[in-house]
Amino acid sequence: MDVASLTSETLLRHLKNQEERVVAKEIDPRKLSIRMLLPGEGRRLAYPSAGDPDDARVWERWRGMVQDHRAQLGELADRLRDMGVDTDIEIRRIPMTPQFKLYVLNGSDMLFGPYEVVRRSITLKGVDGSPQGKPVAAFDVLGAGSTLSYHRWEENEESHDSVFFASMRDWFRSNWECWTDPQIRSEGASDETP
Repeated sequence: MDVASLTSETLLRHLKNQEERVVAKEIDPRKLSIRMLLPGEGRRLAYPSAGDPDDARVWERWRGMVQDHRAQLGELADRLRDMGVDTDIEIRRIPMTPQFKLYVLNGSDMLFGPYEVVRRSITLKGVDGSPQGKPVAAFDVLGAGSTLSYHRWEENEESHDSVFFASMRDWFRSNWECWTDPQIRSEGASDETP
């Protein structure tokens, strides 16, 4: 599976549901391989961001969410391996704010959804989960509720779905290959594997 997203929250939810199905012996997958593009954490994004450009708290909240999701993905991968599923999750960072989320499944099926930017108030929370101060006016996207459209690779390579599928597959491939150079990459870090 190839994935491009802002936080990996939706993917994590889906994988947890599938893990429950593996535990219940409803499914018996042999392999899970994920390549994921996430924005770099080294510089602020267009969103989520506070309305006040000098206020980094909303961005720092996003960074904490991404780090938490990455840790949960790593733990989930370990549990799946313990259940006999050959699991590989590789994350690469790109120096841009994603405009959409993309899931390419088995090279034949695709889910695509643009992020819609919204203005909203975000309540920042302390380490204990309690609210910290007044809500912050922010620009954000509501990724978990975004509409996903389904596309499929078809034998007719000139069909609407096949053309869109190929263009997005090529977009993913170019970004996956381009941002391997530590000089270009936003954090200058090596690839991450949870």
